[in-house]
Amino acid sequence: MDRQGALRPELPEGTEKSLKANFLFCEQPDDVVAELENSCEWFWCPAGKKIFDRDDTDAEEFFLVDGLARVVDHAQSRQEVAFSDLEASTVFGELSAIDGAERSATVYTVEGNVLAVVPAPAFVAYLKRQPEVILLLMRHFVSSILQLNSRVVGLSSLTGVQRIYGELLQMAEPDPQGAAAG
Repeated sequence: MDRQGALRPELPEGTEKSLKANFLFCEQPDDVVAELENSCEWFWCPAGKKIFDRDDTDAEEFFLVDGLARVVDHAQSRQEVAFSDLEASTVFGELSAIDGAERSATVYTVEGNVLAVVPAPAFVAYLKRQPEVILLLMRHFVSSILQLNSRVVGLSSLTGVQRIYGELLQMAEPDPQGAAAG
């Protein structure tokens, strides 16, 4: 996964440049959404590409318009730890966009993504003018914290063998042909 050339300015044919489906904007007036859309750069990112890496110092805000992305980090053992899978109509990168610090995780595409990208200063200025959007973003933070807290408590209460079973179940995929005939 290499970011070199990952973000491509040419979008798939028929792609609408709109944030209206995003959870932050679906109930906002069109002019409020258009204000931020006008600050966006729009990109296509193919599957298996890195969008940004932990410790990157860029501070853009990303809106996942279409596709699927995964947020990961690496344990000291270099094992990849998946924090979450992100589906269309969500945001990521807001921590660095707000605090200006390095990225805290790596994000890469699981399938092709349409992304709207806003420079941090434009995103923060927009938030200052839109208190309803700030409240929705804060609720998003709370939800993320609660989900991660639940995972930590769950993992810390399991034995090593139970954690392995859990990981295997997470990785398992249904048999596309259903139950094997006997």
